[in-house]
Amino acid sequence: MCHEFEWIQFLRLAQSMKGYACDVPTPECKNRTITNRAYYASYNLAKAYIDEVSPSHFEDERPTHRAVRDWFRGKDDDEDLKQIGRLLSNSFDQRHAADYNAESKPFADSSEKVIRWAEQIVIAIRRKRDDSYMS
Repeated sequence: MCHEFEWIQFLRLAQSMKGYACDVPTPECKNRTITNRAYYASYNLAKAYIDEVSPSHFEDERPTHRAVRDWFRGKDDDEDLKQIGRLLSNSFDQRHAADYNAESKPFADSSEKVIRWAEQIVIAIRRKRDDSYMS
């Protein structure tokens, strides 16, 4: 029998972060949340980068996660941008599992991976910005 994640743990984490007296959230809850926050940091930075270099791209719509990933993955002439798309896709998959998969499993490895991928995305975007300012 598979042990399921106790979703109430997310509330316990939120309460503890606000300083409420409550049970300490489980390590699994913390790692799921780390996975989520690391993904959203890279996703929002990537979306902001698209807005900078292609301001009208999402002008008429609210961009989806897929649209942001696909914009980067569609840059066949730039391997760095394609890599950002791949890392966003991998991170999204881990974030989605952390947010929706009820099966209890250790998310420590996932959280480490997503942090590392987010760092790579940040570095790549900074490098692209620096390159554009130098041109």
